[in-house]
Amino acid sequence: VRRRKRRVARAPRGNKELLREPTDASMGTGTTPLRTTSRWHRGMRNGIHYIKVLLLAVMAYITTLACHDSRIYHSFKNININGWEHNDTITFGIPCHETGDYEINITMRANRDFPYLNVSLATDYTVFPKKTGKKRVVSCTIMNKEGSMHGKEGISLNEVRYRLDEIHLNTKDSLVVKIHHCMRRESLPGIANIGIELVRKDKQQVN
Repeated sequence: VRRRKRRVARAPRGNKELLREPTDASMGTGTTPLRTTSRWHRGMRNGIHYIKVLLLAVMAYITTLACHDSRIYHSFKNININGWEHNDTITFGIPCHETGDYEINITMRANRDFPYLNVSLATDYTVFPKKTGKKRVVSCTIMNKEGSMHGKEGISLNEVRYRLDEIHLNTKDSLVVKIHHCMRRESLPGIANIGIELVRKDKQQVN
């Protein structure tokens, strides 16, 4: 008895469209095809690259701002906003790392509880180790006669800036500034913070 050979269907030569690569779906696993997975990985790589570029741009912007900021010191001390006592002296110690000309500014944060238009401040600054300095009484305007606050407006406080003096400092000098109010009222409400700002005026280092 002769057995018939079973014919196996073959794809026509040169017709590559009928030949398909086996996928997970055709193998009965029910998972995502390989092509979709690789596309997802490419999307993830592109997203990570975009985040890196964005972070570098933000860092470059912050560095640019820092290079153009001539302030070398700006610090605030808290005051009891319910009453700054006459004998409560605020002291700042400021180191100097570069020789140059500087501007000393007083900054204050106050609210509408302040009972006057101006505040008189007794200031005393000394440069060490030379022990030279100056004492001054300055008047800073807090609000005008119409009741509008001066300075930069915040959520609940306004920030007022007053230029105290201009000085020359050498490398390794230090500056000590002391401030207290000299108003007739012993306890002065409405002032929350007193600050000192030291700003570099010249851009070139002086030898």
